[in-house]
Amino acid sequence: WNEEVRGNAVSGRVPTAAEKRGDFSQSDPTCSSIPVDPLTGQPFPNDVIPAERINEAGQAFLQLYPDANTSGCLNWVETLNVPLDWNQNNARLDWSITERARVMVRYTEDDWQNRSPTAGGANGLWGDDPIPKIDSAWAQPSESLVAQLNNVLGASALNTFTFSLSGIEIDIDQAGDAALQEQIRATHPPTFPAEGKLAYPTTAHPVFWSSGGLSFLRQQGPSFIEQDMMMLKNDYEQVFGQHVFKVGILYAEARKLEPTLSSASNEMQSYGGSTGLGDWRGDTSGNVIADFLLEDMTFGFSEVSHRQEGDVEWTDLELYVADSWKIRGNLTFDFGLRYSKFYWPENADPERYLNFNPARFDPALGVSPCNGLMQV
Repeated sequence: WNEEVRGNAVSGRVPTAAEKRGDFSQSDPTCSSIPVDPLTGQPFPNDVIPAERINEAGQAFLQLYPDANTSGCLNWVETLNVPLDWNQNNARLDWSITERARVMVRYTEDDWQNRSPTAGGANGLWGDDPIPKIDSAWAQPSESLVAQLNNVLGASALNTFTFSLSGIEIDIDQAGDAALQEQIRATHPPTFPAEGKLAYPTTAHPVFWSSGGLSFLRQQGPSFIEQDMMMLKNDYEQVFGQHVFKVGILYAEARKLEPTLSSASNEMQSYGGSTGLGDWRGDTSGNVIADFLLEDMTFGFSEVSHRQEGDVEWTDLELYVADSWKIRGNLTFDFGLRYSKFYWPENADPERYLNFNPARFDPALGVSPCNGLMQV
């Protein structure tokens, strides 16, 4: 087992505590523009947005950012203590049944965890921003079982039969400020029904792809990946004079459960830059922090209607024959032939596993909901 705390320095551009309240009187104009009132084109009185003009949803979303803790345009710097815990347990049994038959059984259990904070992609993970206020907690348990039977046949042959099972999971939960997470859910309901989201009722917060110099926001959890595999394998080899002849077969079945999209945030709204008060005319404040705060400010955004839970199964079959020919003491010629059959993966829920193929679109069918769809 191993326990490690890894220090990771993270930084970014975040709103100050005053800016989160709508007060830009102390803001640095070299880092972002002092906002103007989109209704008049003039600065707000004392560079402060009136309280009645501030909307609850935008103010809650800005709370995802930590307060600035240093001066300058890169005004948030922090060293995060990232916990990385790993342990592995192994058990093995070797049994000589007879002088010619031997059994080996090995079991391995492995567990890896990266609890919050994760520091985003600093440790090779994906889907989370480096800001620890709302984060994800990762766990990767896995196990494998291998059983092998070796038989010596006569004076010149050996047969080895192997059976193995393996399974791995990646479980990603939400971490951080649970009350703020719930506030974001209440103030930023999705366009499509929340009940249809894969992570419902613990949906992630929306994505903000960065604008006006602000750091991006995204949350990976809750999410999961599971994969299981079973394998049967038999290898036979026999010595014929200067030849070692080998033949074998492998059969494997596997199943993988993984949602589409790279993170839970990606099934929610994905915000881009602000576009204008009430429409797309472009009459913004000129400052993205102020635009988040202003009532009736619109943002460009996208949202998917459904995040599919991919449940895929597949089968592999392989056959081989080979020969190792010792031509003389310092020269050996190895040759062989292998046949591999990788069967087409099948989805356990094929009615939800569709794609659009323009070649299959029939204009005569018009707006039929299945026109051009292809079941994979």
